Amino acid sequence: MSMSMTDAERIFTDRYTAGVARTFVFIALGWHVGNDLPATIAGGLHPVAVATWVAYAVVAAIGAPLVLRGRSAGPVLTGVGCVVLLAGSAAMHATQPGSLFVFPNWAWQAAGWMALLLFWNRAFPGFLVFVVANAALSTAALLTRGDSDRQDLAMMLMVLYGVAALQLALDVGKRGLETIALRSARDRAAAEALLTARLAAEQAHEARQDRYASARAAAGEVLKKIADGTLDPGDAQVRGRAAGAAARLRRLVTETDDVPDPLVHALRAAADIAERRGVAVTVDQVGTVPDVPLQVRRALTDAPAWAVAAAATRARITVVSNARSVTIAVVGDGSIDQPRWDPPSSNHHDGVVVTTEGEGGQIWVETRWSNAPSESLLESPSSTTTRSSSTGSGPGRPPTPRDGSTSS
Repeated sequence: MSMSMTDAERIFTDRYTAGVARTFVFIALGWHVGNDLPATIAGGLHPVAVATWVAYAVVAAIGAPLVLRGRSAGPVLTGVGCVVLLAGSAAMHATQPGSLFVFPNWAWQAAGWMALLLFWNRAFPGFLVFVVANAALSTAALLTRGDSDRQDLAMMLMVLYGVAALQLALDVGKRGLETIALRSARDRAAAEALLTARLAAEQAHEARQDRYASARAAAGEVLKKIADGTLDPGDAQVRGRAAGAAARLRRLVTETDDVPDPLVHALRAAADIAERRGVAVTVDQVGTVPDVPLQVRRALTDAPAWAVAAAATRARITVVSNARSVTIAVVGDGSIDQPRWDPPSSNHHDGVVVTTEGEGGQIWVETRWSNAPSESLLESPSSTTTRSSSTGSGPGRPPTPRDGSTSS
């Protein structure tokens, strides 16, 4: 076959063509035992005939299991086998005292069946070359005898054509069936991939609708209370709640943006909201962010976005990453409890560790994720951890990312 196949496609086509393989092995072995052995006995068990029959049997014993397992003989084994088969055919021609068209002279007709065992899963031109070589050898043996006439030559060509036609038809038919099976496998795989993509899109849409409803409810509650006078928009805590709700909505919108770095893009969206209310935000990035799954990205950015929303006048976002891990740290001025961070259950991920600290009007938040199973996380080896402390960082010691990286 000219089309390359994956392992899964090869398994499917082997199952599809297993019946043809078993039938062919039955024909080849049945021919060698049911026709070639009686012919050898009928010829008086000539030593050359016996040796040729045994050599052909060895080729069959090697090739038949390969055919049944869907494998092919290597180029060296195939080459040696072809030499043995052609040598046996030539030797049998040389031992015939009379006509070549006698029952004991069986090797030149059986050679193609034995060779097909070796060429079963190999390129078709190789088997075609062998068939032509065997036909040329038999024709040359006939012409060199000196007593052949047109009738003998016509008979030789007729027999060669009949035997070769059966062998080539079987090989071509098997390859055609394999092509049909391969196309069926690829069509089925494409249909399954399309169905999987559709189901994944539906699930993603439902999850996005749930998150949107949650974010809308949070923002709507604040706006409603501001509208009816329950909350004072001049209160810092109210402004912080509004900023947090706006950050969640903004992150929800940025999830579908087609950008090279969606994680940093989501953080910049949170920074943009804070800057609109007068907070000075800087974003520093060290290293290249790896491909982070969406659920992990939400868990990584949720707490930092809250910290930026809670900042009063300034905030600094630092992203430190490599091919196996991502750490996000936010330092800002504000209160760790105003507003208190309440992680949404939909954004929870066991592989993300979250740490929050605050003291003296300073907030420090860190989220950390690693895709290395053997790498232990700093705060917890197996689950998300949220820690609130009053001794983490003081006014005289600005907090920094805990992996030792610093940003300028």
